[in-house]
Amino acid sequence: MIINKNMYALGTIGRSYGVRGQFKFKSFIEYKRRLLTLKKIYIGPDDKTVKQYEVYDVRLTRDGIIIKLREINDRESAKALNGQYLFVTEEDVVKPPEGHYYIHDIIGCAVTFGRKKLGKVIDVHRKHEGFAQDIWVIEGKPEIWIPVLPHYIKKVDIKKKKIAVQDVEGFLE
Repeated sequence: MIINKNMYALGTIGRSYGVRGQFKFKSFIEYKRRLLTLKKIYIGPDDKTVKQYEVYDVRLTRDGIIIKLREINDRESAKALNGQYLFVTEEDVVKPPEGHYYIHDIIGCAVTFGRKKLGKVIDVHRKHEGFAQDIWVIEGKPEIWIPVLPHYIKKVDIKKKKIAVQDVEGFLE
């Protein structure tokens, strides 16, 4: 099924769980309770080739997130989804709070320091990956890593895909 809407990946499908078609879910999002409100989702290897599913149940457990879809009723069907992405359409995306951004919105933004163009954001290292805070990685030789702290981020304009930073002399060559 090809969808003509913007798709947003919320995470990846993990291994099957139990024998009734449930599976573990590896979330990309911080606010996992958001998953409890979903009615329909899309699953596929990429955002262009997805299949729509109806969410039957979502459980947040100590071990992670367990999802049951109405159309998946056995272990083998759940196993077939392993490693694929779980998407929602733009209309189902919750807007982040002020001062927070989706990674897909940040990647590709042009970064400037005063009048100097530093490059584009090519990656984001997340705090939960072992860093003290999120870090924006800016293209270049060598790459520039800027901590995502109010002290360093002057202005973010997602619509224009521009970021202005300040006080980053120590991060530059």
